[in-house]
Amino acid sequence: MTKKIKIIIAIVCVILLGIGFTILDAYRYEKSLGGIPIKEYNFKIIGDQKLIENKKIGFSFQIPADWIEDQKGVEEGSMLTFASPDVSLQEGKPVPATGCLFMVDVVNYDKRDPSNTAQLIQNKIKSIKEAPSQFEDSPFQILNINGVDAYEEIYYRMADNENGIEAHLYRRVELPQVELARVYLFEGFSSGDDIEKCQQEFDQILATVKINERK
Repeated sequence: MTKKIKIIIAIVCVILLGIGFTILDAYRYEKSLGGIPIKEYNFKIIGDQKLIENKKIGFSFQIPADWIEDQKGVEEGSMLTFASPDVSLQEGKPVPATGCLFMVDVVNYDKRDPSNTAQLIQNKIKSIKEAPSQFEDSPFQILNINGVDAYEEIYYRMADNENGIEAHLYRRVELPQVELARVYLFEGFSSGDDIEKCQQEFDQILATVKINERK
């Protein structure tokens, strides 16, 4: 084997090794992305409230102690789901027939990507703050949670059911942490005569949110 061939083989090996480490690094990084698993949260009753806390990421909030938790996705899922005691779900529909449905998710994105989701949400917030008059009649607004600006969407929809026309409400709040490429997502669902009550419940839950920046 000539010296030239040996050099070529060495260069190829170095390149392949570099590609291998790059793929492995990307795999490890991608595996660390996604929703924070439900099993990482602690649940504790404090008086008439239930504290849901993840000390690892410095995040907590409270819900009424008598609200029901959906335990189906505890092992693998990341979406925390809670329902008021009077909830009545509709098959195949996200909006309950009665009562309140509230969901929470915390998702990490690729912080090496300058256009990550957290940054996109932050840009939406900036647009509303710079031209508030343009959003007066829109479903988009800014909500302050724990001293941090969050992006909120509220949608009302009228739908036919067996009892006639009924109003449905979907509320979505996204709080970005751009430096951590993390987004805190809060969603509320309600319908009919329970919309006003559920809105108040959602506001009270959001008022208990505490976020301390941790990786």
